Amino acid sequence: MMLPISALLLIFQCRFYLYGHATFSLHCFSALGLMIILAMATIAIGDDWGSLMLVPAPIHLFGHMRGVYRTSVMETLARMVVLFLGSAFAAGILIVGLIAVGLNGMGA
Repeated sequence: MMLPISALLLIFQCRFYLYGHATFSLHCFSALGLMIILAMATIAIGDDWGSLMLVPAPIHLFGHMRGVYRTSVMETLARMVVLFLGSAFAAGILIVGLIAVGLNGMGA
């Protein structure tokens, strides 16, 4: 659900087509998913430092956005803020929708 939303949030770069933004988003979500899996596996084996596996996530996104879109440091940071706020808003709507479905009993 987040892939099309994040691809649409990145559409402000006119020299790329929508599938280019979707590919970029898919790569970022795949890298983030791998980091989350590693963090959860590290925590599951009893290491309290597993959450540190998520530290490279914003660093990866910054480097990836800077490399693909060829923007300045400040412009990349501004785009990261827009992407974060839009993704947080979309995730909030998704969670509220899932809660509403669960409370109405429509999921059964």
